[in-house]
Amino acid sequence: MTATATTGTAALLLPVGEEWHAVALSSVREVLALPPVASMPASPPWLAGLVNVRGELLPAVDTGRALGAAATEATHVAVVDTESGSAAVLVTGTPEPGVLGDRQAEGAAAGSAGQYAVDGRTATVLDLDGILGRVR
Repeated sequence: MTATATTGTAALLLPVGEEWHAVALSSVREVLALPPVASMPASPPWLAGLVNVRGELLPAVDTGRALGAAATEATHVAVVDTESGSAAVLVTGTPEPGVLGDRQAEGAAAGSAGQYAVDGRTATVLDLDGILGRVR
């Protein structure tokens, strides 16, 4: 999901610790239990490594570090297709579908496209194109 996220967009809510993040549901290919992550020396802190998803090597985005927080203790990945390519987004629990409500705040952190109300909580919309564009 990019900075053009809007109220009413169907999203996949991604738990990361106590926080919730979101990506456009239309961009999600699948959600999997965490596959083995192969680390990559000298990679940026938000790049946990590479994962093999059905023979396709994908960058594993550490959601916490991508937004300037602590490393993500992942249990699952959401495989997401973006204009910058596909990626496996690390999450700490089972993602849930939702619909973005009212915009609560602009994106303050790099990699964030704003915060939206979703079912009584606030979710930070991820700008995965912005995150992946840092190295591509």
